[in-house]
Amino acid sequence: MFLRLDNKFVRVFGIITSMSEKKNEVRAFGCDLFGTVISYRSVLDDICLESIKLPYNVVAKKSAKEVFEKFELFFKNGCPPQEYIQYIFDRFCQNGKHILQIFKEIPPIIDDCINSGIKVYALSNTIPPIENYAQKVSEHLGFIYPFLSSRTGDKKPHKDAFLNFAKAVNESPENILIADNNIHNVKIAKALGFQTEHFKNPSNFRFQLSKYLS
Repeated sequence: MFLRLDNKFVRVFGIITSMSEKKNEVRAFGCDLFGTVISYRSVLDDICLESIKLPYNVVAKKSAKEVFEKFELFFKNGCPPQEYIQYIFDRFCQNGKHILQIFKEIPPIIDDCINSGIKVYALSNTIPPIENYAQKVSEHLGFIYPFLSSRTGDKKPHKDAFLNFAKAVNESPENILIADNNIHNVKIAKALGFQTEHFKNPSNFRFQLSKYLS
């Protein structure tokens, strides 16, 4: 292929394609907490190591290893049943025995977003026992406000969780980034016009968000 520039022909190698459309500016960021910012794995490891049995009415006669595997499956395909989450936090967080860990890669990434002028919020499904913990994590990371489903009544992946979030932060969906480890939540948000990133691991998260940073 040749291009004519100032009466000279210049050879252009490869195929020229139109520049991809520039993404809309991200002004607000709704970041999931559990499984995205916070690692739940350490708690599940403790359950297996201590061979703890869950109450009969929760997982009838299942071993700790089976419970662990079930949790892993739930987090890959959706949100675990409330009774599972309830037990985990009652057993390991409420009594101070164990605190869920923030992925070490996350705080500097959130700082970069904030320093780029992006308003960062938590947008997470929760139940009452973990509200205080979610609040503390949000404050620690510098989030403006935590939108928690147990408080707002809007649970992802229902569209109201995303649309009401957009109204609350006074931004259009196209100017809001949603990041979540649950692919179902990501797909719904994207269909509603939000910019989205599917969180897979903390090491790759900086690369995923780099294109939104100034």
